[in-house]
Amino acid sequence: MQINMSVAAPEALTTLNRLVSLLRGRRYAVTRITFENKAGVAHIAIVLDEDRVRAEKAAACIERLECVFSVRVDSVATTAAPSA
Repeated sequence: MQINMSVAAPEALTTLNRLVSLLRGRRYAVTRITFENKAGVAHIAIVLDEDRVRAEKAAACIERLECVFSVRVDSVATTAAPSA
C-alpha cells in the first residue's frame, strides 16, 4: 500500500537532511521524495510503501521535528498485484 504525505517546512538543506535521516533511521520504505520551494517554504511530497498505521506513526514523528510547519497524509493507494 502506498501512502502519500505532504510536509511543509522552512526552505533549508538541514530540514531535508533531518527528514531523510528520520525516515532512514526508522527504516520506512520510501518510494519517492519530491522537493519544491515556494516563497521560502519547502513543500516536500513523500510516498511511503507502508501500511496506514506505520504511515501515521511516520507523520507523527515528522511533525515532532522542530523545523516542520505541518504534515498531512493525503491519500492511500493500493498497489495492484501483477496478473498471471
